[in-house]
Amino acid sequence: LFVIDKLSNNISISIFLFFTFGLFSLLLSNLRQSLAMALVILAFYLLYKNHLILSVCLILLAGTFHISAFIFLGYLILRKIKINKTIIISAIIVSVGGYISFNKILSVGTSLFSKYSSYIENNVLAGETKVLSTITFGILVVTFILGNVIIKKSREKEDIYLQQLNLLILFACVFSFVAIQT
Repeated sequence: LFVIDKLSNNISISIFLFFTFGLFSLLLSNLRQSLAMALVILAFYLLYKNHLILSVCLILLAGTFHISAFIFLGYLILRKIKINKTIIISAIIVSVGGYISFNKILSVGTSLFSKYSSYIENNVLAGETKVLSTITFGILVVTFILGNVIIKKSREKEDIYLQQLNLLILFACVFSFVAIQT
């Protein structure tokens, strides 16, 4: 809520989305992952304020709670990218490539991180996951499109926060499209 208070122009809608998109229930059910997520969100805020070293330290700390936090390190490299048609087409190509080669990626991933192979063996990737992944992808695409519309109509077209947030949503679209393969 600290980041919402500092960055949001409309706190009510931000808090509504926080509860509506299930982030609140996620915070209650997955404590380690939630702590990592909170630290990554704080790291995002610090990046917005140009505190790179502190942000990296928070991401590394978040990674000690949950390994998925390390994904945000990739954002450090890509955060200066401005979204344009070339970037969107590249994201589509990466998504389709990841979707097509998902089984190979999964095989390499589970051989590198064997302790996570139980997720696959326990039939966690059942049919319901595919439906939820498809719905999540649809929501993210709509959010990305609306974000672009808002940025184009905004009086503050150069607002780096909105651009970075929309870039993160584009990354989420890529990952969620590949996840449909499950």
